[in-house]
Amino acid sequence: MRPTCMDCVMKHLGQACVLEIEAINYPIHKFLCIGHLAEAEAECMDKHPDFAAMIRDARIGYDNGVDFQILFEYGVKIMSE
Repeated sequence: MRPTCMDCVMKHLGQACVLEIEAINYPIHKFLCIGHLAEAEAECMDKHPDFAAMIRDARIGYDNGVDFQILFEYGVKIMSE
């Protein structure tokens, strides 16, 4: 298990947000987005397993066609739409 690095989690979540938007025009970016969500999940599993579970749910939902939203202005909250 990786040691937790919240800076890395935030980096991967930010990139996932960008790729989710780009996937509208470039469908291959969906898989890159899913990869960044998986990396964010792995980065916080050690010390924040509940947050990792939220990221996992967003990743699985997105893979199954459910969009997600990450609200950075309220801390970090992940919502499926």
